[in-house]
Amino acid sequence: MVSVDWVFLGLRIITVLGGVIWVSYYPEGQAPGRIDTGSLFSFYLGFVAYSLLLFFGLVRFPSKALSFYRASFWLDLIFISAIIRATGGFASSFFIAYYLLIALHTAYYSSLVTGGLASLAGAAAYLLALYGRFEGVYWGDLMMRLSMMPLVGLSTGLLVKQLAEAKEQLEANGVKLAESNKLLERKLTQVNSLYEASKALGSLLHYDEVIRLIVGLAGETLDSPVSYMMMTNERGQLYFRSSSGIRDDLLKDAYLEPGTGVAGRVYLSGTPAVIEDLLNHPESSLTEIDRQAQLRSLLAVPILNKGRTVGVLNVARHEPGCYSHEDLQLLQVVATLAAAAIEKAEVFEEAQRAAVTDGLTGLYNRRYFSQQLEVEVRRGQRYSFPVCLVIMDIDHFKKINDTYGHPGGDQILREVSRRLKGLARHSDVVARYGGEEFAIILPQTPMAGAMTFAERVRLEVGGQKFRLNDGREIPVTISLGVAEYPSHAKSVDELLNEADKGLYQAKVSGRNRVCQAGGEGRHQH
Repeated sequence: MVSVDWVFLGLRIITVLGGVIWVSYYPEGQAPGRIDTGSLFSFYLGFVAYSLLLFFGLVRFPSKALSFYRASFWLDLIFISAIIRATGGFASSFFIAYYLLIALHTAYYSSLVTGGLASLAGAAAYLLALYGRFEGVYWGDLMMRLSMMPLVGLSTGLLVKQLAEAKEQLEANGVKLAESNKLLERKLTQVNSLYEASKALGSLLHYDEVIRLIVGLAGETLDSPVSYMMMTNERGQLYFRSSSGIRDDLLKDAYLEPGTGVAGRVYLSGTPAVIEDLLNHPESSLTEIDRQAQLRSLLAVPILNKGRTVGVLNVARHEPGCYSHEDLQLLQVVATLAAAAIEKAEVFEEAQRAAVTDGLTGLYNRRYFSQQLEVEVRRGQRYSFPVCLVIMDIDHFKKINDTYGHPGGDQILREVSRRLKGLARHSDVVARYGGEEFAIILPQTPMAGAMTFAERVRLEVGGQKFRLNDGREIPVTISLGVAEYPSHAKSVDELLNEADKGLYQAKVSGRNRVCQAGGEGRHQH
């Protein structure tokens, strides 16, 4: 059924105007048969009144449109028959209005059956309009007029049906086109994101920034609210290196052994995975995280660097069955970009580490130590924080070298460095100061705390013998000097000199002890 529009009222206005013109220019008494123009004009007024009522009823009560159209058909049929009877019967040209009525009614209902029934009703109404006035009827012409009615009804019904099917096909094509356009827009957005990301990744050198950008890129490209990268820690376990869309408290202590769970299997096998429903997947060992974060669909791809898996890149959604094979291929492209960027960042950071660290011990070198000491002293000046410096020296190191050779001496240096790093805080700067000398910067640490820390270092180094590669064990002790800014010094050079004085005092006092600037050994073995 077509919708209510101005066509409904417009056709009736045309009909009324045509009839009024016909009556106005056809003088009474000159028409074949008897025409009462006054009565005919009353017919038109009634037709106008009921048409207006019907139209406003359609507008006011659209849910009852079918009933209104059905009533209008019978009222129109009666009106046309009355006009024909009043304007000469068979000689009247108003029989053509039957065709228009049948066509419109068939179009309203969009049905071949309706067209057939309307045609039969029109033919019957025409015969009733002629009842009792068959004089002068040309029967061949009458049969032609009657036979045209089902032809109009059926052809209109067929045409409307074909138009309806064409409309449905156009709408279906429109939906497909809209989906295709949406898919194309998504692909263009993804390609643009990848292009912009590749430029950004090419300009980034710091490892943490690269990882964060990769995680964000994966989520944006795959239109996923959750994305994260898992990498291995020093124990070989997978942990959440960076994430987006999952609460940090859920990931803080979450670890996965390689080979277990989806990400663990992907990491171990180097094969990507598409999971339609994480909560019902037998290999997911992160069910608590999945449940808390309400994750269902998952894509996981390995990040490969020179044939070695260095991590697993994941994206997830809260609904099941969201990812396709094309999505997996796209995430693999992101993972390839990630691998190249990670490799570049690792090379850069390795070069940075090489520039600031000692090749033998892995501690910061003297150059970096000097730079950081300047930074910490300036920060202490600005915020009135104390800064302590500990300088230490391995006792009788020349004798160790002479007795056990330089390989043995190098091993002792590496082991002392390892013990120092184990005791230092994250904010402390541990450096190889030169030869067998080491230095530690203790930011925001007063003298009492520095002395306690230095004593712990002395006990850690001297409390347990060092085992060489050949199995021999030797005792090693250290002497330490401690100075504080601003109590003992007002500048970096003064701080270094005061710590050196403390170290000298420790050595001349018998070694294996901690001394502060200008003081005697406070702790000794």
